[in-house]
Amino acid sequence: MRSPKQISGRAQPRHLLQTRGAAALAIVALTALAAPAAPIAFNDSIKAVAEEPGGDAQVVRSALRTEELAAPITFAVNLRMRDFAGLQARLEKGEEIPAAEMEARYLPLESDYDRVAAWLTGSGFNVVFLDRNHTVVFARGSVATISQVMNVTFARVHVAEGSRYPAGEFTSAVTAPSLPEEIAGPVLGIDGLQPHIQPKRTLM
Repeated sequence: MRSPKQISGRAQPRHLLQTRGAAALAIVALTALAAPAAPIAFNDSIKAVAEEPGGDAQVVRSALRTEELAAPITFAVNLRMRDFAGLQARLEKGEEIPAAEMEARYLPLESDYDRVAAWLTGSGFNVVFLDRNHTVVFARGSVATISQVMNVTFARVHVAEGSRYPAGEFTSAVTAPSLPEEIAGPVLGIDGLQPHIQPKRTLM
């Protein structure tokens, strides 16, 4: 009985099948190595914006004008605390933790902070404030740059009178930002990409 796999009517030698199988696996492995890692999305960094009337905020225009794309936004990249659960448990017990121990055990690594800040600068943003506890990097960039670098979609968002946010129209993110995998690891989230979300000012 003939083998199902044949070349010119003859069964393929076993060593040839093994060689081809190994070559196919090698190609798959090289393709996987060559493919860029998928960006990591920070879905908790934005709140959903309604496409239809009825919510606190509503998208009123998806296509942004040139001046709206050029407008700057200041945002904050927050880094993860290390062993936050352990820190929280100690604080709940009323412990006072010395600054040196906070630095050694709980605050984000300074090397991670510097790496995130350098990436932001290299991506076209201006770092406007450096936190001495290296937990937050404040940066500033145009809507167009944020959109391109962080794969964010912006739109014009209207907030109606009587909502929990100040009324007006804003250029705000309507999709979550993402970062490259090699940068995203120590990052907790990105705040400030939705300028329509801000507390109301009340007169005392």
